[in-house]
Amino acid sequence: MKLKADSKSLSDAISWATKNYDKRDSGAQVLLEVRADGNCTLSCFGETFLSSRFDVTSVDLSGERKNQEIVSYPLDGQFIQRLSATLPKKGEVFISSSASSLNIATPNGRFTAPVLSNRPKKTPEIRYLGEVDDNVFFALMQRLARACSTEEGSNPALNSVDLGFENNDTLRMFSTDKYAMVESRIDFSPADDTSKSAVMSEGYALVPHRQASMISPTKGITAPVSIIEEVVSRGSGRFGYEFGDGRMVLFPLLDAKRTSPATIESIKSTNEKTVSTL
Repeated sequence: MKLKADSKSLSDAISWATKNYDKRDSGAQVLLEVRADGNCTLSCFGETFLSSRFDVTSVDLSGERKNQEIVSYPLDGQFIQRLSATLPKKGEVFISSSASSLNIATPNGRFTAPVLSNRPKKTPEIRYLGEVDDNVFFALMQRLARACSTEEGSNPALNSVDLGFENNDTLRMFSTDKYAMVESRIDFSPADDTSKSAVMSEGYALVPHRQASMISPTKGITAPVSIIEEVVSRGSGRFGYEFGDGRMVLFPLLDAKRTSPATIESIKSTNEKTVSTL
């Protein structure tokens, strides 16, 4: 395998994919997937799944097995994280494969990344639930996350941002720590068929406050963000987003009951000064 990639695009992909990489997680895996059509991705598997496409100017898989359209390389996550810091903001990176490693030539030097013997993990299958405005949604998520409780042992619903799907075209966003409360409603464009969606059948999703605050509005991107869920054979899969620039994230939702309407009304009546409607 040989490919030529844009240095900044690859660096951005590494930063995104390894954002939550944890070397202590025995199940974590960083995976480079190279496709003959030039659609290349870097992914990190763990409790949270993150992946990102990056820009390539040429791909050659002629050295791989005959007619193979995609090749996968499990890589050492810590090495890949360190590599990102060495990549310049301009120029190209040349990557080629050997039997057990990737040879990476950058304007700042040459590096050898060991290819692990682990079996490559399979990219999760996803279902699209709908779209929201990227900047509006994530700006609100960060503000709502600050209103969540961070105390251990508190009601799990208080440690999350409550996303409620109302009237099929409105997303209600709500969080509270029992003393302050923030609530907002934004436009939601549902996907054509969500009849099999676990989240849509429940009508809500409880996003843990750490995941709610981990993503900032995307600068320079006007495309909407897709709300997605992982397709699994049993139970509920992970929840997340797919961005117009090729990034994706999936994470577990909190399995808990929502804050009751009675509790919400009590908060509104006793904490009027800390109730905010956006």
